[in-house]
Amino acid sequence: MLRDNGLALLLLALPGGTPRAHARLLARQVLRETLGGLLSLPAEQVALFEGPYGPRLEGAASDIRVSLSYAGEWALIGLSTGRALGVDIVRIDSLPEVAALARDFLPAAACHAVLAAPLEERDACFAQAWAEMEACSKCLGLPLQEIGAEREQALKACALLSCEQVDGYRIAVAVRSPAGAGLPSS
Repeated sequence: MLRDNGLALLLLALPGGTPRAHARLLARQVLRETLGGLLSLPAEQVALFEGPYGPRLEGAASDIRVSLSYAGEWALIGLSTGRALGVDIVRIDSLPEVAALARDFLPAAACHAVLAAPLEERDACFAQAWAEMEACSKCLGLPLQEIGAEREQALKACALLSCEQVDGYRIAVAVRSPAGAGLPSS
C-alpha cells in the first residue's frame, strides 16, 4: 500500500449528503482496515488515538503518520512512514470573502496569487492555496490561525507534493521538508 517513498493516499467517495460525523467514522474504519493490512493485524486491533490534530498511532506503529481531511462527498487519507504528513481536500466554492480570507490566513505569495488570479479562476486558486496551507499546518501540528511572520516562516518547513485533483475540489499533500527549516518535529 505504501509507495516506495513511504507515502500513500486514499481518496474515499462518500454517499451524497453524508454528515461529517459519519464521514469521520467511515474514514477511520477504512484507515483501521488499511493499517491492519500494513501491520498484519485485524482492523479492530488497530488502536487510533485522537491527537490534537487528528488520529495517531502509538507503540510499534508510531512511525506511521496519518492525516485525514473531508470535503463534500470525499474523504482523503494520507499515510507516511518516518516523516510528518498533512493532507487536505477543499471544495471549490464561490466565497464572497475570498480576499479577506486570503489576506488573513494565507502566506504572502499565496495571497498575492489568489488576489492576482483572473476572477473566473480565483475560486480554484483560493481552494488550492487554502488546501496547501491546511496540509502544511497539519504536517507541522499547527492549529488554524491567522498568518503572521512566525507562522509564515514555519510553513516553509514543508514540501508540497504534486497529486491528481478531483473535479470541483483541490487536494494538497505536505511532508516535512528534508531541510528541516521552520518548527522542530513533534
